[in-house]
Parts: sequence; structure tokens; C-alpha cells
Amino acid sequence: MKNSEKIINEFHLIIFSNSPGEISSWVIPLAKSFKYIHPSCFISILLTPCDYATGNEAQHLTEHDCIDEVYLPKQTMSFVFFKKKFNTDKTKGAILYLGGDPMYPQLLSLRLPFPVYGYTEHKKKLGFFYKKTFFKHIDGDLMSSSIAKRTFSQENILSKYHLKGAPYCLFMPGSRPKHFHLFIPLILESIRLIQNEDSSFQALISVSPFITDNDVTRISSKYDLSNVHLIRGDSLELMAISRLMISLPGTNTAQAMYMNLPTLMVLPLNNPEQFVFDGLFQLIFKLPLIGSFLRFLLIKILLIKKPFLALPNLIAKKEIVPELITYFTADTLKSAVLDLYNDQARLDSIISNYKGYNEFSDVDQKICDYIVK
Repeated sequence: MKNSEKIINEFHLIIFSNSPGEISSWVIPLAKSFKYIHPSCFISILLTPCDYATGNEAQHLTEHDCIDEVYLPKQTMSFVFFKKKFNTDKTKGAILYLGGDPMYPQLLSLRLPFPVYGYTEHKKKLGFFYKKTFFKHIDGDLMSSSIAKRTFSQENILSKYHLKGAPYCLFMPGSRPKHFHLFIPLILESIRLIQNEDSSFQALISVSPFITDNDVTRISSKYDLSNVHLIRGDSLELMAISRLMISLPGTNTAQAMYMNLPTLMVLPLNNPEQFVFDGLFQLIFKLPLIGSFLRFLLIKILLIKKPFLALPNLIAKKEIVPELITYFTADTLKSAVLDLYNDQARLDSIISNYKGYNEFSDVDQKICDYIVK
């Protein structure tokens, strides 16, 4: 056995991450790349506590052959705070931060002889113990590197999902079960209203891998789905065959930019108690009385200031895709969807405005090569 092969056989990659966006667009693609390059390595995922998490992250991760083991947030905390020893039989390895609190990988590194690396969308180094921080603005977008490796055949995708060729409108109801159950009725009723005006309108609803079969069953038992295609599949494939995407704020809006798919980002203010925030803000908004009052103020600010929430707009620091932040009825959503869906000039303008912001990168390859050298 060559020395280089021996090193990889003894290599343990430990990845810290937290919520659906990071797991789907960072962790799984990078784990696949690393395992493809170094098939003998051992990959562990340590999930950390996160208000954005669905609770279904571990189950989804275990479905991927590239990942050897997954630890729940409670288990991760026992490793991080010295309550339990993290066991590894590998002599070489690395700890890689891909979302969550960057302190946790540093604490684990105090107990293991492995260096710590990290990837971040921010512009500050992640911490003192990090051997190297990979920055999105310098090294490239990790999400884009996974999409760059994909090829999409419309014919094959239509066949795979038993669909006919059509200018589909793709609805993304979210990866968190509470958001999914709140948004789905609004989507279904708006589609019904649209099809009353235009019977040729074809709608796809993409079911996130973080939504359980029980969640889908609940929806199927409560609503008539005969006028839509409710699909649990590869969201990028569904984007590839669609004319327009309707999405809540989140990872989907950036993926659509790399797929050159026009997007309408919507944020319904109907159920503000379901908003999720970072860190201290989330704790404050949960406080009795004052939390409700602060959420009321937040809604007023959102309606007046209208800050950018779609990732393409945040990246470009200007409006590339339209955003609609309001109290929604099915008729409100119907009108917004039809106005954009039928406006070819606006759709073309969105695609044109993506240029310069949706360049692909090879940062996943950089990370894989660097941490084993």
C-alpha cells in the first residue's frame, strides 16, 4: 500500500453542522466529493442545537452512503463539553465546521489531535483554533460547486417524475414542518384560483427531504391534490424543468439563481409566531408579552423598510428577484404569481440580472485537497 493510500485509510473527517440549508447545500455535497476522492475515509456528522433545525436532519443524513455516522445535537454537546469521550480509531483526521456555532469544533479539537478547518459566508475568521478558514467571498460559494458538477436532461427528469412537458410553476413550501403545514393550504388554494382562470397552468410542489412521510400523509388526507404534482424528489431537477419558482426566504432562492430560474420570494406575515431568528433575538421573541409586542414591531418594520431577504438580493445588494412581504390571502398569492408567470420580459430580466452573481466555484475541491495534504 502506498503511503498516501494509508493516510486516507486512516483519515477521519468530522463535520459540524446544524440546519437544512447547510446540510443540503454544504454538508452532503462536500461529503460526497470527499468520499468520491477518498473512498476509504470515515465521515462523521455532529449536529448542533439550532432554532432553524427541523429535527429530521439526522434521519436524512443517514440515507446517504457517503456518511458513516451521525450524532444528534444532544450527543454532540456531550462530546463538546467533556461529558463523553469522542472515540476514533483513525490516526489522521480533520474537524470541519459547516454551519452552527463555530465554538463547538474548537472545543472538540482540545480533545482530539486533529486540526480544525471551517467554511463561512462571513468575512471574519471563525476562531483562534482554526487552522484555516475558507471564505465564501474569497474561495467561492460551496453551494455553487455542487451544482456545477450536475447536468440536467429535461427529457430524463420528466420521465423520472412521470410528467409531461409544460412551463411548470414550482412552489417550495419550506423544509420546516410548521412552515410547510401553514404554507401548503395557501399554495393549494391559490393554484385552484389560478387554474380557474387558466386551466393550462401546471404546478409542482417540491417536498423537502426534511419533511416526513407523516407530514405528507396529513396534507394528502386533508386537501385535494388532483390539480397539482406533489413531488418528493431532487429539488434541483424540479428547478431545471420549471419556468418560475415561488419560495419562502432561504437556500432555495440561491440555488434557483445558479439554476437560472426566475424566483418570486414570498414572506407571509399571517403567522409571525413561526418566524425564526438567530441567537439572542430568538430567545427575546419567545418571552411572554414582550415577545409578542416585539414581533408586532418587527412586522411593522418589515412592511415599512422592506429589507432584502432573498439570497440573490443579499448577495447583489440590490433587487434581482422580486420579494413580496405581506399578509397573504390565496387571491393575493394568485395575482402575484400570475403577474410574474405571464410576464416573459420580467422573467428574462431576472435571468439576465443573475449574471455576475451566479458564477460557479471549485471550493469543495479546495477544501478536500487542503485538509488531507
